[in-house]
Amino acid sequence: MKRGLRWVLSSFGVLLLAAVAVWGASRLWGVRADERAALAQMRAGWTPPGRNGFDALWTLDYDVPAARQRAVVDADIRTIGAWPAFGLRSADFRSAATAYPDLKPGAADRGMWCAASKPGCLAMVAADIPAYAGLVARNARLIARADALAGFDHIKLRLPARADMPFPAFANAYAPATRDALLFAQGRRQEALGNVCRGIAGWRRHAAHTDMLIAGMVADALAADGYGGLFADMLAAMPADAPIPGECRVALAEVRPAELSLCEAMKGEFAFADNGMRNLADSPQAPSNEVSPFARRFLFDAEATSAMYARNMAAACGSRFAGMIARDVPLEPPAAERHWRRRFACVANPVGCILADIAAPAYASYSLRRQDFGMKLRLLGTLQWLHENPQPGASLADRLSRRPASLTSPARALEIGEGGRRLYFRRYEASKGGDWSQPLRP
Repeated sequence: MKRGLRWVLSSFGVLLLAAVAVWGASRLWGVRADERAALAQMRAGWTPPGRNGFDALWTLDYDVPAARQRAVVDADIRTIGAWPAFGLRSADFRSAATAYPDLKPGAADRGMWCAASKPGCLAMVAADIPAYAGLVARNARLIARADALAGFDHIKLRLPARADMPFPAFANAYAPATRDALLFAQGRRQEALGNVCRGIAGWRRHAAHTDMLIAGMVADALAADGYGGLFADMLAAMPADAPIPGECRVALAEVRPAELSLCEAMKGEFAFADNGMRNLADSPQAPSNEVSPFARRFLFDAEATSAMYARNMAAACGSRFAGMIARDVPLEPPAAERHWRRRFACVANPVGCILADIAAPAYASYSLRRQDFGMKLRLLGTLQWLHENPQPGASLADRLSRRPASLTSPARALEIGEGGRRLYFRRYEASKGGDWSQPLRP
């Protein structure tokens, strides 16, 4: 009996030592060379030239003078920086900007505005010009503030990168479009079209120059779906011989592959994950009901987890993605790792491996959406080219075939739909619907 018990205890001890040895070897396995390179790349800083529009965007809903906007954001940085590492504090957050007059539209005005996601802005405004003249007059200061956003060179996050960070005031950034639709309805068509093209140019610039993924996606939508859709509607309603303002040629200049890269936006997104991993490992305030202290100590490695995140997200900065963007073929995410149970590095880091594996496919749709953004700009540029190059007697198909190569995609064609009344293309990002189309002049 005693001999059997000693054998059981000895066997258990051997197994325990073996398990500890395997765990230790897995922990010492560390970060792979390719992951370490990706980690360095994703943690690299970004110092873009020109003026940062973040402060103006962050304070948009309040009448903060331009000279005070940076100080307001600095105060909010201190407030958010003092929050505990864990806990959803944004619901209770009160920005220093609230000390200034509130510019947000009142309840009666809220449903009247044009929206980038909703077509029919021109018709809606034209149906009740007096009401919209009043709306624009009442909200003139907000519109002027939103208009100024197009004049900045980039949008770089200045707040701490944490999961519960409040979002900037994107909701009212499209306010100038309603004013521009009103100008068009009032007969000031050249002024309206010039304003719209400045909006396209400004938000196109921000889409390409931001370290905030959400800002990049909003900028895509405002530039193409919002101002771009309004441009197409205005062009379709104008006479064939109407001139197009010079701002539109700038706004719809050739799409360069570099502007469709999400590299800096993914670096910014990585910073949120990276900080979250460090806090989960180090903070005494980490949510023990979700990940126990034992698991955080022995089943989680923050640096190795960040490295896996970096490997997945660094694809947006690599030559493979750049080549696919240049050819306009659908971007494919990196090959998935083997299941975490089959990876030796995950023996000592199963929590981190599970988190990284869950997050890996989450960003694929953003890259496809950015490719579709480039195609939207080509379609809008084609509408402008068709307007400026009428070619009497030629069919629409022939005219499309003669447009400059700078307006074409190596992989996707523009199609004629609805009996010659619309141009469209097939999107790569399927969740947004199959086709993206804009009207042609009747």
